[in-house]
Amino acid sequence: MTKEYKTQNAKETIVYFEGIPEQIIEELSDEQRIQYFIWDEITKRMAKLLPGSLLPVIKEVFGKVYSGNVSIEFVSTEYAVDTNIGKGISVIHSIHADLVIRIGKKDIYHFECQIAPKGNMVIRMYEYDTQIALVHGVGIHKEDKKTFVEMPNSIILYLTHTKNTPDFESMQILLPDGNVWDYQVPVMKVQNYNLEMIKKKKLYFLIPLTTIRYYSAKTKKKVELDECPFEQFLIGNIMIIREAVQDGYLSDKSGRDILDLLNRGCQYLFGDDTDTLEVVKRIMEPVFKLGREIFEEEATERITLEVTERITRQVTEDVTRQVTEDVTRQVTEDVTQQVEKSLLRNLMDNTNMSESEAKKALGLI
Repeated sequence: MTKEYKTQNAKETIVYFEGIPEQIIEELSDEQRIQYFIWDEITKRMAKLLPGSLLPVIKEVFGKVYSGNVSIEFVSTEYAVDTNIGKGISVIHSIHADLVIRIGKKDIYHFECQIAPKGNMVIRMYEYDTQIALVHGVGIHKEDKKTFVEMPNSIILYLTHTKNTPDFESMQILLPDGNVWDYQVPVMKVQNYNLEMIKKKKLYFLIPLTTIRYYSAKTKKKVELDECPFEQFLIGNIMIIREAVQDGYLSDKSGRDILDLLNRGCQYLFGDDTDTLEVVKRIMEPVFKLGREIFEEEATERITLEVTERITRQVTEDVTRQVTEDVTRQVTEDVTQQVEKSLLRNLMDNTNMSESEAKKALGLI
């Protein structure tokens, strides 16, 4: 849903939206496109596809360790707020946090992903956090029956930073009774994590986000880094994922999902840099092809085994009687031409049937 209203400058319109409406895409700067269409989306996709990948991030930032089978629930990220836009005019509109989860049915975590530090980020975080707390953090103490509001555990992920970027975004909240509340949010500086650290700490969530270190906003092209050239970066990430899959920490599908998001980030980021896209294609394409082949091979073997066993149970002792129409129909629905060839070969090897007899038994002729 899109909501808009005029500011004091009649020519300026503030637009509030869930996602970005197609009609205003052209009005966005290159940086905004990168921010909204790549990193926000990649962050959310990574979280939804691999919610467990957030646990090492939480451990790194807060030192909190959860078991691998702890429940992770995604909660609402849209909240209604009242904003004064000047001249005594207030409007109610929606704000959208990037990612809010509940772990173990109790602990609330709030993640915001930003390309670079912004001066008002701590204000935005406070606005998000108070709304999150009012929706998900209100409770009553058992002992004295007092109402409390618990703020979420919040993290800012800065994809780029400078030497002046703080470890915490903070501000003071002055209370009417004279007390002062120091509100602060820890900052995770993504570019501080090299391949070795990502592997050691299992911070696979960061892999698709680290690509931006090779992008020059000035030239709109790739820049090389002496400590880790771009090709080495891509290959290194592939090796990290393969090891995690081999060790059983990630499933094959999870590994492919991470590499797919890494590839998407590269495609969006270097869309105008054909030379770099060729490098990405040369390195990533064989990985995806191999992944598909392995997946298809495993699926073929599994289906072949299941159908062969089913047919064998229903073929008579003289192994010449044709399978029933019901089994034939099941085989036709279950297997592709490749599987049919595998079935034919297995049946001939295991029963001494001729090819013609095996095809008859399978209902292929």
